[in-house]
Amino acid sequence: MNFGNEKFSHYLASNNCPVDLPHFNDKTSSQSYEMSIFIRKYSKYLSEKIASYRAMALDFCKVKRGY
Repeated sequence: MNFGNEKFSHYLASNNCPVDLPHFNDKTSSQSYEMSIFIRKYSKYLSEKIASYRAMALDFCKVKRGY
């Protein structure tokens, strides 16, 4: 979403698509099982980012900073 199109952010915010995967576990291999924790954390991050965009109608990562 940071480098993506604004239309994609708007689409995610306007639809109730499930992004948060709190019970995700991939047990196909030991490496995929270890990566499951990062997938759950990233899905939570995306869910919070979508909720923020929905509430403020602004993506704070795309705001130009005046340094």
